Amino acid sequence: MKTLRTSVILGFALLLLVGAGSAQAASDYFDPVGTDDRADCTLLAGWAKDGDTTLPIQVHVYKGGPYPYGTYVTAVVANKYRGDLPFADKNHGYSIATPAAFFTGCPETVYVHAIDVDTNGNIVPGGNNPLLNLTGRTIRCGTPDPSCFPKPDPDIQK
Repeated sequence: MKTLRTSVILGFALLLLVGAGSAQAASDYFDPVGTDDRADCTLLAGWAKDGDTTLPIQVHVYKGGPYPYGTYVTAVVANKYRGDLPFADKNHGYSIATPAAFFTGCPETVYVHAIDVDTNGNIVPGGNNPLLNLTGRTIRCGTPDPSCFPKPDPDIQK
């Protein structure tokens, strides 16, 4: 009987030791926030931060509509220093040259989503990936393409 009790106690102690060394599940308390400060034919720039971590997060750029309606263009890590941010940690800016996908000669609308992460900085599958403030600017880059605009109806024009 004493051997059985000792085995149970040792087994329980081992379980506690193994459990103590395992990683804790990360939590997702906050949705990311940010602002799309600039979208033109030279630069896409702004900032994004998730209150769950001080680590940088990604932003995803779409054209023609926000996810899931638009076309995915690229992902950018928001890790540039921004002294104007109201946080103790200020490395949450992003800035990239305007991607070639926007140089169609047609008006293209730029949408930027902040990507939700957990307290460990891992992307949250199915997380809330909101549009950044001020996103949705329309730019027209490249040689103007007349086919972007419908031809007027000759029966309506006078």
